[in-house]
Amino acid sequence: MTEKPDTPDSAQSPQDGASLRDRLRAYVRQQFGDLPTAELAAALSDCAEEFRDEATTASHPAGPSGSTLSTFSSVRSEAPRTTLSLSGAITPAQSTLNTKNPYIILRAANRDEVAVLLHQAIQVGAIVLNLDESVALNDLINIELTLVDAQFSIRTQGKVVHISPAGTAVEVSRIDREDRIALQGILGDHQEAVTRLRNARGGAGQADASSSESGRRGRGATVSSGRMTAALRQQTLHASLPNRGEAMEAGEAHDAEEESSVANSAPAQGAALDRSSRSAKGAALANSIFSRHKRPSSSVTLGALNRFDGPQDFTSRREVELIDPDMRVLTSTARRIGAALKPSDTQPLGSLPSLGDEGSPEELSTLFGPELPWIIPAGSPARVEELTGERVVDVMLQLSGSGFSGLVETVGSGIDRQIYFDGGLVVEIRRRPRFSHEELGPMLHMADHIDAQQLAMAAAYAEENQTIFERSLLELELLDQDSIRHAIAGRLTFLLRAICELDSGQIRVFDNQSMPAGYLPAPPLRVHVPVERIIYKRLFERLKKFDAVQRGAMVSEHLDAYPEVAPDGYERLERVVLSPEHTRLVERILGERRRLREVFTESSLSPSETAAVVHALHRMGVLRFDTSLHKTIVRERYRENVTVKYLSVHKASYFEVLNVHWSSYDEMIDKAYKELSDQFDPAAVPDSMEAEVVGRVREIHERVERAYQTLADHENRQAYRKRIMPAYKLSHAIPLFLKQSELAERRTEWAEAIDSLRRVLEIDPGNEKAGLHLARIQQMQASNISPDPTESNF
Repeated sequence: MTEKPDTPDSAQSPQDGASLRDRLRAYVRQQFGDLPTAELAAALSDCAEEFRDEATTASHPAGPSGSTLSTFSSVRSEAPRTTLSLSGAITPAQSTLNTKNPYIILRAANRDEVAVLLHQAIQVGAIVLNLDESVALNDLINIELTLVDAQFSIRTQGKVVHISPAGTAVEVSRIDREDRIALQGILGDHQEAVTRLRNARGGAGQADASSSESGRRGRGATVSSGRMTAALRQQTLHASLPNRGEAMEAGEAHDAEEESSVANSAPAQGAALDRSSRSAKGAALANSIFSRHKRPSSSVTLGALNRFDGPQDFTSRREVELIDPDMRVLTSTARRIGAALKPSDTQPLGSLPSLGDEGSPEELSTLFGPELPWIIPAGSPARVEELTGERVVDVMLQLSGSGFSGLVETVGSGIDRQIYFDGGLVVEIRRRPRFSHEELGPMLHMADHIDAQQLAMAAAYAEENQTIFERSLLELELLDQDSIRHAIAGRLTFLLRAICELDSGQIRVFDNQSMPAGYLPAPPLRVHVPVERIIYKRLFERLKKFDAVQRGAMVSEHLDAYPEVAPDGYERLERVVLSPEHTRLVERILGERRRLREVFTESSLSPSETAAVVHALHRMGVLRFDTSLHKTIVRERYRENVTVKYLSVHKASYFEVLNVHWSSYDEMIDKAYKELSDQFDPAAVPDSMEAEVVGRVREIHERVERAYQTLADHENRQAYRKRIMPAYKLSHAIPLFLKQSELAERRTEWAEAIDSLRRVLEIDPGNEKAGLHLARIQQMQASNISPDPTESNF
């Protein structure tokens, strides 16, 4: 075969190009004729892409190559936007691959990076990565995709399907159905960037500024249809895609790998890649979207976590930001939703007519936007319950704690509501029939965020373009994105408060499999609201109003127990979003095991607030009371008391057996006997006690009974005392007790004085002095006679 000298492309004739193609075709058929045609086409396409990129690099040597997603700041890159390639290798913001749970984090900080990342993940099915660490084919890697502008993040699992010097291709076919639809909607919003990058790669150059600007203006009018098209494409192309955690069928895995092979060998633009971003991995993490604008506790992991998972085992889970509700929207109306509240009861909103029965659907949609579709789930509900008492609160907590995704319907009193859950968090609430006080537009109007003209304009725009009211606010630039998200959170919080008060009707639960594709709101206007936050505040405000008697009855049962977080309560505790004062109390409880009575003693909050915090979290299932340690302490203390009493009971006198002084009288003997009988009752010994302890308790009980039989009778007690006590001790004790009585009488401590005199009479029943003093004190107490002889009692 004779090689021709290299000549510029412009100097090649059509005959030369045709001859080259024929020679290449013949060579490929001869060397690789046994391979499938589709595989050959994919390989040749990769080669053509590589040659085209090398030619582009040779003609434009300046500028970095590849899409570097390591920065998370909102500052635009100084490099030309055309340096990005739709098939270029992407540098992760962070990667840890040489561990048990390998993971990478990809962050798109501008529109071009979003376009590149989503083009590869959605349209190709595999992401080409520029990795420093080595991986092997078929390795599973946890991947986090974060889109800054869209305020959307997902976590999934990918499989390494191709490794080449140009990059490592990771298949991402396990993206959830709803996440895939959301990403397709975001990709539709960035279609102009995809087109511009594709044209730049093909040599057409960057589109002119006027065309780009006009496309940006027209994007709002076509975004809804684009999202609908993406949803239809999802239903047709990905209907058989397995859910998270399920293995793909063999044929599906082969098709996915074959489809992703189109981009597996695509090289990064140029050999020199920007490695400087790797040193800024920590800074990139610190600038996470979940910590940039909010306190650290404002983001949670979506879905139910298995406590046995590793720290980086986040397959098919993602972190979402908890948006604080707009308080003006939340409090814009004092009217709570109830079963008896009808749409006709709505008061006029300023110059706007009320949303009553007299309004036609056309007029209502003009004022409040088009009516959103009412979802009809496929199949029967997975759960149906009657709402009585606070059952709705229990159901909502159970669904949230299990990471439920799907639909919840409440039916009753002619009002139907649909509550959309995503990973245990509420993202949307709809009602039938419509009610103005539950619409975002009137709420914003009542909160003075928009006026009546802006409300009507946004509603008309939404009706004309068949989009949602929130999207029209954003595209008309009436409110910024953050303000709309806070307002949505305020509306959902307001409605959840009302739903938690439902005590009649029926609740139906439909899982994610019963829902149509694309039923969740599209980012960036998808706002997640935790049910725990609303329920906790509701319980706290109620429990805080308990008086001392009610509070005592509530906490008495658990005073000696140790409050602790339930095994599945840590994530729920994070979703509650406690105030700083309540957070310090919970940290004190978690940081050091202490009994509930000690928590009350050391708490900086009032007793009512402390009890409200602890028991609200207990009612929600976040805290539990552990009595095992207290029971252990009580058991050990009981064993010790039995041992001490057993060692002394056989050598002691009957007075010492009953733990009383030898001068004790009837009442003291009876009281001591009752206490010891209860303490060492053989029938009350815990079942966990050893047989030796049980035997000792029986011996102690028999000894106590024998002592009481002897000392209960006065004459027998007198005789027993004289038998065990020397006569001189008895005679010396009488003046001592008389002196104690005199001193107690001077201090007006009459109970102590009477006790001393009765001990004298117990030893010497005929002692006249003690008898007179005792009679005088008893007479003064009975007749209210003054003890001072200088005062006249007549």
